[in-house]
Amino acid sequence: MPKNIFLSAFVLLFSALSGCVSSQKYSVEASARLECQGREAVLTEELAAQRQERERLTTQLADLSRKVGTLEKTVSDQESELASKHRQLGESSEKMNTDIARLQSELGDRNTRLARMNTALQLITEAQQERNRILNQLFEDLKKRYSGKTGNDISIIVDQDHLVLTFSDKSLFGTNGTDVTAAGKENLRPLAALLTEKPELDAEVLTYTDNQLPKNKQLKDTWDWSLYRATNLVRVLISDLRVNGNQLTPAGRGEFYPVAGNNTPEGRTRNRRTEIRVFVPLPELPAFIQKP
Repeated sequence: MPKNIFLSAFVLLFSALSGCVSSQKYSVEASARLECQGREAVLTEELAAQRQERERLTTQLADLSRKVGTLEKTVSDQESELASKHRQLGESSEKMNTDIARLQSELGDRNTRLARMNTALQLITEAQQERNRILNQLFEDLKKRYSGKTGNDISIIVDQDHLVLTFSDKSLFGTNGTDVTAAGKENLRPLAALLTEKPELDAEVLTYTDNQLPKNKQLKDTWDWSLYRATNLVRVLISDLRVNGNQLTPAGRGEFYPVAGNNTPEGRTRNRRTEIRVFVPLPELPAFIQKP
């Protein structure tokens, strides 16, 4: 009996111990399971958050890729524009250099022409001064040759590039108004001597008339009358006073350049006059000035 009691007690103790162990193990497993479930929930949340982050980063990457593409196109366009501007700048620079070279060449040509023109102007000025000097010498020479003859009937002046000898009607022509008198021939002699001594001089013989034609003369008009007087003077200078005909040019002015009125005898007498213009040529100039 005591042995059976002991056995029963052992069984009961073992059972109680077994129950305690099983219950404890269950509690541990349950606790572990809950912990795993908690970690799973945390991991699930983290995974969801990572997926959202990945989606955000994917979207951001796509936006960045688009922006990079846009920037690359902008850079490419700007590079193309820059290359085009470089080409244009190179072309413009080349054209500008060409234009500068052309302008410099033109400026050099103009400076050369200007220098030639300045040289020509200086030479012409010197030639004009020399001619004026010669004119003044001739003027003084003629005044000496006509000493005692000048006055109301004969005058001598310098007019620009020539000398002008003015003769009254009675100092050259007779009463018929066309023929040169002996006194007229003597009045021409000093001038004829000057022209003979200086064959480089030319003279223009200009005769003027009044508006009334001489009687007993077959004259058409005052042009015809004045030219008749001029040719008579030239014939005397050539034939009687030995002047070279190449130096003389006759010209008639008729009644159309009066110095007084033709309504009085005195006025008509003043209008019947003769001018002999002696031209002094310029000294010979270099050929490049004489070219047109």
